[in-house]
Amino acid sequence: MMQVSIITLNQVQNSIAQIEKIVGQNWMEDWVHNIRDNHGRSNQDNIPLLASWWLKASDELGYSQLTGSFVVSESTLRLVRLVSDLQTLVNTTGFNSQLPFLKKDKKSFFHLCCRLNTAAEYVRQGAELTLFTGIDEPDFVLHKPEELAVAVTVPTITNTNQLTSILPPALSASLNRLPNRSGIIFIDLPLPPAYTPGEWISIIKSTLTENTIMPSGVQVYITITYIGNCGTELKIIRNRL
Repeated sequence: MMQVSIITLNQVQNSIAQIEKIVGQNWMEDWVHNIRDNHGRSNQDNIPLLASWWLKASDELGYSQLTGSFVVSESTLRLVRLVSDLQTLVNTTGFNSQLPFLKKDKKSFFHLCCRLNTAAEYVRQGAELTLFTGIDEPDFVLHKPEELAVAVTVPTITNTNQLTSILPPALSASLNRLPNRSGIIFIDLPLPPAYTPGEWISIIKSTLTENTIMPSGVQVYITITYIGNCGTELKIIRNRL
């Protein structure tokens, strides 16, 4: 299953405006000032990732409008996708509980992005669902076509050698968030530069099957996000284990 988002300049402009509207102009302005001074540049870990994405997208938008050259970063592609997912889910039960996570730390924010994108894709296909926080509970519950709890996880991996030690605990923790340990789990992992999406999915599958006893009654999907089409396209592959 592949999801492809081709980004336009108008989408970037709209996404910048929508995010500022959602989080508040004052909040965004405060963080923009923080990022632009020396303190902000030397303490990136303390800055909400959304603020960094928003500022980079704004800078890239200005450059594109000035030069006529449309070049955007991965973070801007992800920002546009995030806004699209928010717009898709705006009428979904539990939507308002998601908004505070936009301002959270990097780990919480990435978890939110994965939750929203996965849920939005179900909604685009006609599903009905309820969103949750993913903290000691599912990320969302599907109601149609059948009642299923869904958990997403975004493990932090800095090199491929960590797969064996990180993936099994991440899978186990996600399983514990599902009622009766039954439902669907999505594991979202970045694509290393040295691998194609197919190669990376094969490595992940091998690591999980060799080091984990897969539970019955659970569907497990691997999610890979990467850039295509000369940097203006965000591709997402979801592959069932």
